[in-house]
Amino acid sequence: MTNSKNFTVDHFIPASWGHGGLTIENVYPLDASLNSCKRDKNSFVWLEENREKINEEGWNALVSYIAGQNDLTVEELREFTFWCEANKRSIEQVKADQRNSNEICREASQNV
Repeated sequence: MTNSKNFTVDHFIPASWGHGGLTIENVYPLDASLNSCKRDKNSFVWLEENREKINEEGWNALVSYIAGQNDLTVEELREFTFWCEANKRSIEQVKADQRNSNEICREASQNV
């Protein structure tokens, strides 16, 4: 998303939320300075706050990639990300229910 050569691994859905984790479906390389300002923010909210720093074509490619890795459309990924933010899980909850967060979200959506 930038021309940087100083990358770290970022979690599209922050690991601190108890969703996504350190899986290929949730991680990507991000410029270290951008990653330090993103921290545990919602990726879509963070984009809006940092548009001037981010290459939009790169962002769109990243979101399409992450969505595809999760068998979601871009809009479904956005909805899923906001669902994860609203339904954060503790370490104990993650240990008790190790299902994929997409599965938990789909089940929760069907029960509404």
